[in-house]
Amino acid sequence: MWGLQLAAFRHGRNRWLTDRRFIAIFLVGTLTSLVRWLEMLVFGVYVFAETGSATMTAAMTLLRLLPLALFGAFGGAVADRLDRRRMMQWGLVAMCILAAGLAVLAWSGRLEVWHLGVAAFLGGVFWITDFPVRRALIGDVIRGPFLGRAMGVDTLANNGTRMLGPLLGGTVLATVGLEGAFALSAVLHALCWIAFQAVRFPSPGSGPRTSGVWRSVAEGIRYLRGDRHLAGVLAVTVVFNLWAFPMISMIPVIGEESFRLGPSAVGILASTEGAGALVGSLLVAVFARPANFMRLYFAGCVFYLVFSIAFAASPFPWLAGAMLFVVGLGGAAYAAMQTTLVILSAPAEVRGRMMGVLSVCIGTGPLGFYHVGVLADWIGARNAVALIGLEGLVAAIGISLAWPEIHRRRRPAASGAGARAGNVPGLRFARRGKL
Repeated sequence: MWGLQLAAFRHGRNRWLTDRRFIAIFLVGTLTSLVRWLEMLVFGVYVFAETGSATMTAAMTLLRLLPLALFGAFGGAVADRLDRRRMMQWGLVAMCILAAGLAVLAWSGRLEVWHLGVAAFLGGVFWITDFPVRRALIGDVIRGPFLGRAMGVDTLANNGTRMLGPLLGGTVLATVGLEGAFALSAVLHALCWIAFQAVRFPSPGSGPRTSGVWRSVAEGIRYLRGDRHLAGVLAVTVVFNLWAFPMISMIPVIGEESFRLGPSAVGILASTEGAGALVGSLLVAVFARPANFMRLYFAGCVFYLVFSIAFAASPFPWLAGAMLFVVGLGGAAYAAMQTTLVILSAPAEVRGRMMGVLSVCIGTGPLGFYHVGVLADWIGARNAVALIGLEGLVAAIGISLAWPEIHRRRRPAASGAGARAGNVPGLRFARRGKL
């Protein structure tokens, strides 16, 4: 297998790996994801130490996800109308300024919990651009059968940062404090801005346009109503973000409350989930085949739920870390296939909007984080994680029965006037071949 992959690269079949545009997108995704996971660990440890409340700790992640639910669909519609590269650049500048401001507040001793809440929300606003802007740019520059591999490599980096981010966050917090963590965040966002300055992307004028953002959102929703396979993919996303992913916010709570770990040790515990995700992403990038994309996606969600319950039941830190590693394997299969399935299922004319709808589905997460936080204050963090895992398994079974289409392979969507969107009632642009 490795010999075949090397031979393919030598014969030019993997030249997309050396495309400067893809490298820039990849670098920005890697560094911003590293900062995101670093901050989630730092925010969680600090807020729990200051308040002693699992609900307040979960609220930091809730606030980071809330903009996806509120503005995700509009982000997709706007991304279809504006220069995606410029949107990313302005977002990176804003995040650099925000991180620098937090570093100053922490250094001067005036940082408060509500400052972190505002920062988490604004970080979520920037996160909106990842799906309809940054990852959609991957679909713009990487074509044909290499898209799945490109998404796998991008997800590989994202999952690697899920290991490095908490580990780095715990280490920085223990050694140089909050101001050091936020200063590092500012520097990394500045590096991302420089990377995006160095390359050129397809002209925004070639993309589809409509008479308004609201109309773009409405047309995207009409398209989704006519595609049960894509609707099923997004339904699985909702299950994952309501009942699986919220577990991540309880790792600092369980680490400190149940295992009496310090910041560095909590960072190591949290990083084991990212380590599993990194290994899982490598396996997906090498062995995943289109015929198995949907099976990997659904099974990854179920795997995550099952071993989250096992993590909650673990009596020792080393065993909890091992369970989190296996959780990461499931998360990698789910994450790698999520964006790939949406891009392959949606024609280019509605791809940005479908990525925006995907952001909305991910944005249901705040309800899950609030749910697990309240349960943790009521019945304890361990029991809360186990209970939401069981709820998620029941929901996954329901999705499987309601959308049997998600278990069937489908061909990639066509684009232009011949797109299958032309068969969806009410979606006028597909019949005309333009927006």
